[in-house]
Amino acid sequence: MNLFRLLAFALTLIFLTSSSAFAIKVSKEAENDATPIAGCNKLPSSATIETMTVHDTANICHEMARVFEGIRNMDVTLFEETIFLLVVNKYDDDITQIAKELVEIIRLRGQFDKPDSWENTLNLVYRSWGDGGLIGPRQIIALLNAAGPKRAKSISDDALTLATIIAKRQYQKGD
Repeated sequence: MNLFRLLAFALTLIFLTSSSAFAIKVSKEAENDATPIAGCNKLPSSATIETMTVHDTANICHEMARVFEGIRNMDVTLFEETIFLLVVNKYDDDITQIAKELVEIIRLRGQFDKPDSWENTLNLVYRSWGDGGLIGPRQIIALLNAAGPKRAKSISDDALTLATIIAKRQYQKGD
């Protein structure tokens, strides 16, 4: 019965934190632009979301390019959206630092060359933080590091979501 309650709590948490009160204006062109980037200083203007500067976009792209393979314009836009939501929800206000942390999470999960899996991971990170939450990118990095390199790469999205929920509950209890 205890596991059932935990799973019900997890589903409720996911539902409640999956929506944001903030709308990000992103063109369909930017969201679907699968063009590989030619260089972080040569991104099309559509890659920059309304709330970011061209300089912010280039910095995010440079952080991604340090580790990732096959970066597309739409991937940069996805990172910008996630970073914006984390900033607005008071995770941190250092855009470049958040980009580094998101890149590290994807690297630890072994997804550096799998851009189609990045959206699920970034959604998971944002949902874990939620509105002023307790489990942000730094804590997820710590969870993945604690799992070890081989296990971190094999953790499913569902298992990582459950781990963040358990960690959040333990933190709230003071454990």
